[in-house]
Amino acid sequence: MTSCTLPDPDTFTFDMCELAGLVPLQKFLINNDPTQFVANNDNLQDNDLKALSVLVQRNPVTHIDLTDNPALTDDSFVPFLHSIIQSDHMKRSLKKFTLKNCFGLGNYSMEQLTEVCLPKMFGLRHLYLSGLKQISASTMLQLSHLLGERPVQTINFSDVNLPTDQADKVIHNLFENIRLKNLDLSWNCFEEPAYNALRVELEKHDSLRVLNISNTAVKQRQKPNPLNYFLEGIRNFNSVEVLDLSLNYELQKYRTRINA
Repeated sequence: MTSCTLPDPDTFTFDMCELAGLVPLQKFLINNDPTQFVANNDNLQDNDLKALSVLVQRNPVTHIDLTDNPALTDDSFVPFLHSIIQSDHMKRSLKKFTLKNCFGLGNYSMEQLTEVCLPKMFGLRHLYLSGLKQISASTMLQLSHLLGERPVQTINFSDVNLPTDQADKVIHNLFENIRLKNLDLSWNCFEEPAYNALRVELEKHDSLRVLNISNTAVKQRQKPNPLNYFLEGIRNFNSVEVLDLSLNYELQKYRTRINA
C-alpha cells in the first residue's frame, strides 16, 4: 500500500489561490479562533470572498459574519454558500450566519440560501439578513416558510423591504417556528393586516422573548394608527419580555418590558 502525505492546510490554501489567481486576506490565515469566520466591515470584494471560500471548509466554523460588505455580489457569494454545504462538519457546526448590510447581494443569493443551503444547515440557530433589500416577494415567502420549520432561535429581517401585501403571510410562516425567541422586523412598512397577524400569533406563541417592530407603522391620512388593534392585545402576549415599538408615529419612544 502506498502512503501519502496530506499537504499543510495553509500551503494548500496558497496553492489553490495561486491557481485561481486570488489572494487570501492575511487576517484569516493567522486567525486565533478558527471557529469564527468574521469579516465584518472589511470592504471585501468578490475576489476576496472567492479566495476565502477555500478557508471556510478547513475547520468546523460556528459563526460566519460578513456584516457591512456592500461590494459583495451574487458572483462570489453563491459559490461561497456552496463551499459551506460541501463540508460535512460545516452543516452541523454553523450556528450563526450574519449578512447585515451586504447590499450588493441579489435575489439569486437568497434563492440559493433558501433552496440549496438552509435545508442542509442543520445546526443553524441565528440568521441576520438586515438591510438586504433585493429579496423578492416569492423568495421571502419561501424563506419564511422554511424558517418556520427550522429550530432557528433568532431571525433578523430588519429593513429588507418586506412587501406590505405579503407581510402578514411572512409573519404567520415565521411563527410556525415553536423555538423562535428573538424576532426583528423593524424598518419595514406594515399596515393593519400585518399587525393583526402579529397579535394573533403572539397570543398563542410560547417561546418568543424579544420582538422589534420599531419604525414599521405606515401613517395614513384620516385613518387610525394601524398599531391600535395590536396594542389592545398586549396583555395577552404571555411569552414576550421585550417589545420595541420605537420610531412608530404616536409611539416615538415606546420600548417596554413585559413580564420582566
